[in-house]
Amino acid sequence: MRKFITILFLILGFSNLRATHIVGGDFYYEYLSGDRYRITMKLYIDCVNGMPGAIESDQTAFFGIFDKNNNLIKYLEIERTGPIHLSGVLYKCIVAPSDVCVDQYNYVFELDLPKRQGGYTLAFQRCCRNKSINNLVDAEGTGATYWVHVPDRNIINTDNSPIFKKFPPIYICKGFPLVFDHSATDKDGDSLSYELYKPYTGADKDLPRPEPPANPPFKNVVWSSGFGTSNQMRGMPILEIDEITGELTVTPDLLGQFVIGVKVKEWRNGVLIGETLRDYQFNVRDCQAIAVANFKALVVCSDTVSFVNQSIGTTTYSWNFGDPSSGSDNMSTFKNPSHIYKKNGDYSVKLKAWNTACEDEYSVKVKIRTQKGFSLGKDVVFCKPIKQVMSVAFTDYSSILWSTGSKSSFISVTAAGTYWVEAKYGNCILRDTIKLGYNPVSFTPIPDSLFCDVVDVNLEIKNRSPKSKILWYQLADTSAKVHIAKEGKYVVQVYNANCTLTDTVNLTIARITPLLGADVFICNSFVHTLDAGAQPPGTNYLWSDGSTNRKLITTDPGKFWVRTQLKQCFKYDTMQISNSKVILELGPGEHFCDSVNTVLDAGPPANGVPTFYAWNTGDVTQKSEINKAGRYWVTKSDSFGCKSSDTIIFTMSISPTVSIGNDTAVICLRSPIKLTPGSGFTSYLWENGSNVKIREVELTGKYYITVTDEMGCKASDTIVVITNPNLLPNKVYIPNAFTPNGDGLNDVFPYEMPVLQSEYNLKIFNRWGEKVYDSDNTFAPWDGTTKSSDSQLDAYIWVVVYKGCDGTRHSDKGTVTIIR
Repeated sequence: MRKFITILFLILGFSNLRATHIVGGDFYYEYLSGDRYRITMKLYIDCVNGMPGAIESDQTAFFGIFDKNNNLIKYLEIERTGPIHLSGVLYKCIVAPSDVCVDQYNYVFELDLPKRQGGYTLAFQRCCRNKSINNLVDAEGTGATYWVHVPDRNIINTDNSPIFKKFPPIYICKGFPLVFDHSATDKDGDSLSYELYKPYTGADKDLPRPEPPANPPFKNVVWSSGFGTSNQMRGMPILEIDEITGELTVTPDLLGQFVIGVKVKEWRNGVLIGETLRDYQFNVRDCQAIAVANFKALVVCSDTVSFVNQSIGTTTYSWNFGDPSSGSDNMSTFKNPSHIYKKNGDYSVKLKAWNTACEDEYSVKVKIRTQKGFSLGKDVVFCKPIKQVMSVAFTDYSSILWSTGSKSSFISVTAAGTYWVEAKYGNCILRDTIKLGYNPVSFTPIPDSLFCDVVDVNLEIKNRSPKSKILWYQLADTSAKVHIAKEGKYVVQVYNANCTLTDTVNLTIARITPLLGADVFICNSFVHTLDAGAQPPGTNYLWSDGSTNRKLITTDPGKFWVRTQLKQCFKYDTMQISNSKVILELGPGEHFCDSVNTVLDAGPPANGVPTFYAWNTGDVTQKSEINKAGRYWVTKSDSFGCKSSDTIIFTMSISPTVSIGNDTAVICLRSPIKLTPGSGFTSYLWENGSNVKIREVELTGKYYITVTDEMGCKASDTIVVITNPNLLPNKVYIPNAFTPNGDGLNDVFPYEMPVLQSEYNLKIFNRWGEKVYDSDNTFAPWDGTTKSSDSQLDAYIWVVVYKGCDGTRHSDKGTVTIIR
């Protein structure tokens, strides 16, 4: 059984002819991500007649990469994989030839192609093709260029090549019909179309493997006499490819080898964005048939088709006419049947033919083009300006002629008149006529109207087309002028024998009356919102303060107005806001220490208006005298009935007590005492500004402190400290070093001030026992000198005798070091 599909580049050479090795090739690209692409080229080789050395030399191939100006950017040398031995055969019931062989080698690589204006062209060139090719001039010296264009990613962001689904048969048989699916798939879902093209040559016998390939533009092959792009091989019927399906058909009638080119075009949103090319060598053989299904359809100028059976070696037949609507008549077992088709269309007719040894199948598209179903439609009268597209049902007529002179499958007309079309299909002539008339009605539309209070208007239809009539729907009136005294929608129809034109007039009263409400009186401070109310769409607002919103928010009394406006209509409303403020502020609460004695004042009357006071103390005057702690409140009101209330709280606590000792304290010389008022207070303040809790004093003076408790109440105490200059502590402190360097710090020993106690004596000796100072001879302290000269840095011995506060004589000794 043979499949019904399209074909492309096909195969090889006879084994008894000297040949080179190129059979065909195709080129694809796949977008990966970023700038990365995967490139694949398939090269088809004659593995029977191809020169082994040439085949071996293609272990690597040279690829050139060119910019939009056809300049070489770089070239690559890529190793191949394979071979893949191809065995595509479409015939089922023939004796297969044994001397046909085609191998496929793949060159696959990845590379980066950054965005570049105009994209890239990738190409490979190789010589040579088989010498025995029939349809090329100098076939043995003709090479091939296989190339692909990668579009500009600035325009086409991502794209992948269409890829042909199948490999063509490695041979085809003379006189046997061939139907081959030469369609492709597209990863991006783009639309595809198919056509035959003229293959490209490249390289030559002198330079069979150019490194790099030559720059674009590439040259096409040269057809031999009698061959061309639309007639690439002999056949009856000739080689054709369906533009939409990619189905390739031919019944070859000449033995030999033929180079065929098939192109698939890639469309995105109606724009051509790429092409994929394949050229291939068909090898037409004289085949020995076991059973071959074949027929031709005789289509005349009617809906009846006669089928002439041309099958070979078959005895039994089964027909399917591809017309299910005909019921049981869709099938037949006659050798040469006929069938009546009910309507124009394209039908796939299938014949199964067999004998006891084999069964074969063949399909042919039958096109029915008869006067039945060929129609431009009914005559039409247009009410609007004519813009009519008329077309014939199919585009494959041998010729089309319109009354306008156009020869396309459709025309677009804008004028009334009679139009005809004549289409030829074979010997059939199909013709139809249509009349397009133009009889519009027209009048001047009546604009919608807005009335401020009442509707009172005449509606008149003017400038209406001749011989037209009028109907007012709601009024059931046919007059050109009607009087209207009520708002609403009024529909009028102007019509003639063919056309009707309708207009609707809206008459509306402007219901834009604002309603601010009655005047209001408001006590004390306020926030009041005045609302003009919901109005029809398009209404504008204007308030007395210049604002233009629907609502106005105010905190002040006064007279307010608002104006609503819709087109030419205005409406106003006014509101008076009156106000009386009762001002009352007793102030914050207060705490008193030991007793309460204050006067609360509720404030004077406002603006001379009679004012009333009500205290919880019973007072009814502006002021109330308070002499004890508690909560106090007052209500103040005026003669308008406006009132205000306030509350205040007074608290009281007893002031604290404090003591820092007896009124008088006598202390010894250089014997400090500590003064403390005790704990439980929040703050302390001494007469010198200090705020310490415990204070140490040693000088005669009057000392006092003020303390504050947590309620803010205060207390004070005073002490008089007297220092007795004749008394020293029972234990006096004498330093162990001093620095007589004149800086004012520790310049003398043992104290800055002289000790005047009569029983006090201090003596100082050097290390040799020599006395260097004796307080009996001076009141001044020792300044570190001996015999009017500075003493050396050294340690000195001191001995002191004094009478302490306990009345006992005390003595002590030690050492002191002079540091300079």
